[in-house]
Amino acid sequence: MSGTPSQIGEYTVDRELGSGGMGEVYLAYSPAGDPVAVKLIRADRLDPVARKRFEREAEMARTVVGTNRVARFLTADPYAQRPWMAMEYVPGQTLLDHVGQHGPLCVRLKWDTRG
Repeated sequence: MSGTPSQIGEYTVDRELGSGGMGEVYLAYSPAGDPVAVKLIRADRLDPVARKRFEREAEMARTVVGTNRVARFLTADPYAQRPWMAMEYVPGQTLLDHVGQHGPLCVRLKWDTRG
């Protein structure tokens, strides 16, 4: 990682929220002061295959609307020097922290499996 950027697109970066194989996710603020989560592709993942994958991810995120189960897509620049995508920020624990404190999540089936 090359350090926390101060700006990604129009968003002012506050701090890193997490990182993974493809990129880092930052808590940032819009020009209006609203918190957002911004995913920035890692500097060592700027090859054409990773860029195309990120572009597809941004396009898919843009199409997910009205579910109230995922963070809302805001905007993206998959063609930037370091591609990025901004999503609604949803405060809370990470899945890892939740499972560590409360144990594995249980699956609740919503359908009758008796045939």
